[in-house]
Formats: sequence, C-alpha cells, structure tokens
Amino acid sequence: MLIEYLPKAMQGIKELKIITQVEDDVLLETEAAVRKCLDAGFIAYTDSDGLERWERLFKIKPKSGDSVEERRLAVSTRLLEGLPYTEIMLNRELAKICGGDYTLVIDCMSFTVIVRLGLRVQNMLNIVESLLRGYVPANMIIDIDLMYNTYNCLSGFKHNEFNGKNYDFLRRGVLNENN
Repeated sequence: MLIEYLPKAMQGIKELKIITQVEDDVLLETEAAVRKCLDAGFIAYTDSDGLERWERLFKIKPKSGDSVEERRLAVSTRLLEGLPYTEIMLNRELAKICGGDYTLVIDCMSFTVIVRLGLRVQNMLNIVESLLRGYVPANMIIDIDLMYNTYNCLSGFKHNEFNGKNYDFLRRGVLNENN
C-alpha cells in the first residue's frame, strides 16, 4: 500500500519493500483503532467495550446473559429518557424495543399507563420498565406485565400436543405450530 507512493525507481529496493510492509501493518492497526474510537461514540456501531463505557456512564448493570443488542437497547433507552414524552414518542420507543409485540393503553381518568408485552419479548421487561420510568410523569401509575397465554390462545391446539408440558409453560411459553 505505502510502496505505491514511492517513485517507481525506489519500489524495487528490498529494504524499502520491507519497511513499507511493516508500516502498512502499523497503519492498518492504527486505522482499526481510530475506527473503534469513532464507532464508540455511536451506540448502534459500538462493540462490547464501547457499550461497557456507556453502561458505566448511565450506571446500567447488564445481566450476565444479555446480548450485545439487548445492552444497546438499554443504553439507547437511557439516552432518550430526557426527550419530551408524548404517546407517539413512547409508541415509537416501545416499537423499537418490542418490535410491535406489545399493547399500550393510557387511561387519563385513573392516571394509569398500562403496557402489556408479548411473550416473545419477555426478556425486555426490565428495559421497558426503565423506559416507562423515564417517560411517564410521576403522577401516573405504571402497570407493566406480560400478555400471558389464555384459553383462546390454547383452544387451537389439541390436548395431546401439550403432553409433558406443565402449567407454567402453557401460561408463559411461546406457542407456535410445532408445540
């Protein structure tokens, strides 16, 4: 790479070839380090080390099993807490976190915000709760829970499809055609 910047007459010299090869390696390492520093400023592109810095900044303690994507969501949720909170903004943030697998009801008469998460995103419950604590005014009650399976969800299956399944699975398990 650097050898191309030398005049043609100097490109054939053995010592200069070796020097430019060594400098190429150092240049690539430096470029990677600079890219890592730049990416650390953007939550969407940062690696695990960058997320660790963001988590220390916001005093977030990730669970040991959290994936990088879940950690990114927790940090971005905390970063957006200070924005003006409206129902539209709250819906956007919930859609980012849950992918549409949720319900949101704001009952102004009883000052209650009710959020139900689908069982497919039940591991996001703590992240959504922290988001709601930042968005919802202090005079409103936050009611957050999972949308558990009901009789209507189970009625499409045959009884023998649930052999060996316990009540907890029937209530909290993610159902699909293969059960």
